Amino acid sequence: MRAFLGVTGHFIQEWQLKSVMLACSRFKGRHTGEKIRQEYEETIACFEIGHKVSNIVTDNAANMLKAFNCPLPGFDESQTSDGDDNLKAVESLCDETESCETETDTFDNFPKHCSCFAHSLQLVVKDGLAQCGNHLKQLISKASTIVSYVRKSVLASEYLEDEKRLQAANCTSWNSQLYMIQSVLAVPEDKLSSLDCPQKLSSYERKLLGEVWQLLKPFEEATLEVQRERSVSASLAVPLCISLKAQMKAMASTYNTNMVTTLKASLDKRQSKYEENEDYCMASILDPRFKLPWCESDYDRDQHIALSKMRCSTVVLPSTEHKSPPEKVPKPVGIFSLLPRTPRKQRHVSGRISETDMYLAEDLLDTASDPLHYWESNSEKYPALSKLAQTYLTLPASSAPVEKLFSIGGKMFRAERCSLNDENFEALMFLKCDKAIE
Repeated sequence: MRAFLGVTGHFIQEWQLKSVMLACSRFKGRHTGEKIRQEYEETIACFEIGHKVSNIVTDNAANMLKAFNCPLPGFDESQTSDGDDNLKAVESLCDETESCETETDTFDNFPKHCSCFAHSLQLVVKDGLAQCGNHLKQLISKASTIVSYVRKSVLASEYLEDEKRLQAANCTSWNSQLYMIQSVLAVPEDKLSSLDCPQKLSSYERKLLGEVWQLLKPFEEATLEVQRERSVSASLAVPLCISLKAQMKAMASTYNTNMVTTLKASLDKRQSKYEENEDYCMASILDPRFKLPWCESDYDRDQHIALSKMRCSTVVLPSTEHKSPPEKVPKPVGIFSLLPRTPRKQRHVSGRISETDMYLAEDLLDTASDPLHYWESNSEKYPALSKLAQTYLTLPASSAPVEKLFSIGGKMFRAERCSLNDENFEALMFLKCDKAIE
């Protein structure tokens, strides 16, 4: 029962994505936004990297939002519960101070704050599950009862020994329910029905569970994509938002349920902020797997091209006329299968060609490719854009690296180490998490 504040740093070095632990320090007292910000500033000052931090990614807890969205001394942060239900209170505080963004600029160029994409997806799924019918809730509860029975019964476990192990759900991770449903459906119906369990699943109920699994599978795939620590994730946020909306629209014609309607509405409500975030849009543009074909209109495309040119001190090449070749659009797979990939129109550019125009004229890479390998090979060809890529592709889309710290810390605080003091614990964490730093 000790509280700790974890801070991780992310950067690109020699075109490899690096992640380091900056702090996993004891956090005593109330978890107020002001105190969280103070601890953060002390950590950054200790390493003298304040001028290098451009973005801060946290979960949607109210105290985190107050700490990094409204860096104003003396504000009241009496609520510290998780979830973004307290966003209205934060937004009203911002309204009273005219503008969060304006105030942020006046406080030592405080870095921009981004919410964890994976946590926002979890809230979307939570909304969908909350609006599903009572029968479906009881069905999920029944499946959980069967799993619990098998995991506690030696005879039942032996009987299903040749099948995949049934997975139990937990209250902290929404996709654990998905894994539970998937594990139940993987067991043959006749074997599951022959168990001496008080709860039985009919063929119709198994079909309903299969539909729930189909509805939630895209969200689970998106969650796994953005939680990869050693690969670029910032560029996935906007394409994933658009792809998930397309997935829900396609499923609405097959599953005409209140759950699908709620998931679509929640996606529009909670994920639109990522589509409007210029940093995530720039990351997608600078990812050679996506660039701009995901734009839903020519106007949006032109706006994003203008944004990239504005942020890039363009390097020009002598030319009299340049005709952009037709763009080859590789067929997307997996979670990106329904992502719009409209080839751009041919454009005639007279005079000099900017880096942005040359880069966008190239073919897209396959979604399985590593964008950092591309920029390593093309850093001399596009010197200005490659510098932007180092900035925007570094941004993590989720706070999963910090959660990983606490998983490691939980293993370190074993029963025989109950007297481990805070200083030695943090030193051990540094040795474990940052051992690969050169």
